[in-house]
Amino acid sequence: MGCLLQQQFSYTKELTNISNAILFQQKAVEHTPDGHPSKATCLAELGKSLQCRFAYTGELSDISNAILFQQKAVQLSPEGNLHKPVYFANLGSSFYYRFTHTGELTDISDAISFLQKAVQLTPEDHPSRLMYLAELGISLSYHFTYTGKLTDIALAISFQQKVVQLAPKGHLSMPGYLSELGKSLQCQFTHTGELSDISDAISFQQKAIQLTPQGYPARPVYLANLGNSLRYQYQSTGELTDISDAISFLQKAVELISPGHPSRPIYLANLGHSLELKFLHTRELTDISDAISFQQKALQLTPEGHPSRPVHLFELGNSLVYRFIYTEELTDISDAISFHQKAVQLTPEGHPVRLGYLFSLGTSLGQ
Repeated sequence: MGCLLQQQFSYTKELTNISNAILFQQKAVEHTPDGHPSKATCLAELGKSLQCRFAYTGELSDISNAILFQQKAVQLSPEGNLHKPVYFANLGSSFYYRFTHTGELTDISDAISFLQKAVQLTPEDHPSRLMYLAELGISLSYHFTYTGKLTDIALAISFQQKVVQLAPKGHLSMPGYLSELGKSLQCQFTHTGELSDISDAISFQQKAIQLTPQGYPARPVYLANLGNSLRYQYQSTGELTDISDAISFLQKAVELISPGHPSRPIYLANLGHSLELKFLHTRELTDISDAISFQQKALQLTPEGHPSRPVHLFELGNSLVYRFIYTEELTDISDAISFHQKAVQLTPEGHPVRLGYLFSLGTSLGQ
């Protein structure tokens, strides 16, 4: 019953479905004695449902509990058990999800480790292997954004290219595979500046959208990924059509994402940043004012302690500096300094972005 409700939630996104799934699965765990061959499966499915609810609500206790139950499932599963790769993969996915909320490098490292085990234990021709490879690629890509190690992103792209090549035509997950491959190529571009990387990223992400029907839950994600890649291409080429198209796709993503979705602040922030870049090209005051409005909303929706909060503070501060230069409104530069100071305070010593935040704070003070 819990598994059926979990599947229903994946289609309906009705919170009552996944909450009821968790209740039934908790009872299944309680009524299954230790040592019973089904205990590991009950724990794994309960962890999976908690992971699903976390992905929708962002409630940190859900993903932490999911990890606890999935770790127990792995521990109870003997070597050679056919379900063990699934348990490793689910546990790796949960560590990845928690990383996106906490920014803890140990979480993404653990995600990579468990997903690697899942891949190693899964036969080449098994249909789940593609999914595990895809998730491993995504985790390596995120690891790269924190470490800057080119080997991480090269390996991520290699796995994701393999997934796209091996997935049968018409595979339901193909749009997701294409979009994530594009996202990894975008990450590599930010490090290498190779224009072919960002062009290929845009091409894959356009295909992902073409293959995704209207109303499909993941469509806003694919639109946002394409918008971000177009923004990066604009920063390299200066083509106004790129940033205009980026804004258009990001606006569609914001319109389609549900109000309470945990990714909404990121979409708003990226839209704001794109409008800021357009303002620097056109000097249209409405662009920078809209940018500030979206960035303020992103900050308001991002809870204290979230790893994205310093970025939102930094970007909002930058937009206020640009508007101050244009309007000479003193409240703008005072607010910009305040936001930049907070971004620096929230970013630990040694973090690769901290130097940029300090530089921007110095620039704000110098205005």
